[in-house]
Amino acid sequence: MVDFVGPYYHAGRAVFVNQDSKVQSLDELKGKTLGVTLGETHEKWAREQGGWDVRTYKGLPELLLELKAGRVDAIVVDNIPVMVAVKETGEKVRKLDTPDIEGGSVAIGIAIRKDNPELKAAMQKALDGMMADGTYEKISKQWVGSDIR
Repeated sequence: MVDFVGPYYHAGRAVFVNQDSKVQSLDELKGKTLGVTLGETHEKWAREQGGWDVRTYKGLPELLLELKAGRVDAIVVDNIPVMVAVKETGEKVRKLDTPDIEGGSVAIGIAIRKDNPELKAAMQKALDGMMADGTYEKISKQWVGSDIR
């Protein structure tokens, strides 16, 4: 059993298109091709939604190549790895605004051993301090390229 400190970031399902794509919404992807990673929950979600052709790939590098080459119209993935790829490689992608997408924003906490209230309180205090004084945002932008709070 564990307790949780945080949340220390938010992550979740996101839909990305090429930066120059005219697509602005999920509805505009109906009848088009989506790329997903084989076996991930995003694949299940895409198939359950229906209305588009779903193609599966091994992982994010392949998905980004397929998107860039125009073989898929959008990719459905976890948002944080794409943010890191954009920061590190300059990938030219754009995240669609999908505020109601299932799994779009999930609060992620730090798991710690259960029944240790002193540790939990100390870690939460440290995290809250980093959030308040800007330290967390600075680290987030340095490593992810965006504020992920």
